[in-house]
Amino acid sequence: MDQDNAFNEQVAIEDSGYGLGLKMLMGAAFGTQPRELLFSQEEAAEVLWRRFIRPLE
Repeated sequence: MDQDNAFNEQVAIEDSGYGLGLKMLMGAAFGTQPRELLFSQEEAAEVLWRRFIRPLE
């Protein structure tokens, strides 16, 4: 039986002092990315897409 684990990502908007960015909250909680890393809209979309298709590869 396949025992895949799953979680829903949470994305928050943060002000870095230089501009707004998107922060992936669950990735930071699981240690898969630094807590201070902020993404643009395009970068956040790419991260989410890669996580979505990873099990299919």
